[in-house]
Amino acid sequence: MAIDTETRASRRNILVAALGGLGGLLAGRLGSPEPARATNGDPALLGTPNTSTTETSFENTDDNETSLKGNHTLAGKGVEAAVGGAGFGLYATASATGGRAVYASSLDKAGVTGLSTASSPLTHVPGENVGVLGAAGDLTNISPDVSETGVYGFCDTSAPYAAGVWGDTFQGIGVAGTGDWGVLGAGYVGDRALGTYGVVTSGTIALHTTGKLVFSGRSGHAYYVHAGHYYVDVPVSGMTSGADVIATLRTRKAGYYIAAVVSYAGKFRLYLNKTTSTGIRFNYLVLNG
Repeated sequence: MAIDTETRASRRNILVAALGGLGGLLAGRLGSPEPARATNGDPALLGTPNTSTTETSFENTDDNETSLKGNHTLAGKGVEAAVGGAGFGLYATASATGGRAVYASSLDKAGVTGLSTASSPLTHVPGENVGVLGAAGDLTNISPDVSETGVYGFCDTSAPYAAGVWGDTFQGIGVAGTGDWGVLGAGYVGDRALGTYGVVTSGTIALHTTGKLVFSGRSGHAYYVHAGHYYVDVPVSGMTSGADVIATLRTRKAGYYIAAVVSYAGKFRLYLNKTTSTGIRFNYLVLNG
């Protein structure tokens, strides 16, 4: 029986060529492996970037369980979120009453750390250079510029109980402020000090100070009773007729003393006991109005 040598040779050549091509492909993959990527409709792959052009979601329909958990056994990050443009690295909402958008706890470090790394913004706009911004209620009257603030808090819910920032502790300091100005208060009442838990009881201290007390605009000694007069008017911005005025003579002059101090809207009038032949200076302090 004759052997078809041409057919056998052709089959051998095809097999050798196929094996050679497979070897080249494997060598190429070993030399520079291509990253395995999951795309739209593919399952997520561990240990490699996964890209898509649509949203990827995880949902656990069982009550009180977790949909997606990131856990790092050693030092590192459980979950990392980043954004390349204007937007949010991490955006969380609670869609039902009683839910919390973000909950964070820590054994011995800060539960939440907020940083803004822009050190010199070209323009001040809401939210520029703010470490943490917290707001609640009606935001109509929120400050249009909260720039260069470590923590900004705003609340407009129900008067008089709404608090922008509340610092509370059972033993210690509720709010501590340090700096060129440790605490700055502005408003209809710039700062109100109460006793224990807002109730003034026997033995409680509403205000305790160490250092100088300055009553800017409400105290002074620049005014004096001119020679030939026995009284002088001292203007005080915002003063009411119900204000209390404490005054003492600053100039020593035998036989003279302050006879009375009368409060008016926007001023008080200081009376000497008699007309003076020389100018007499005095100190004053306006309180309660």
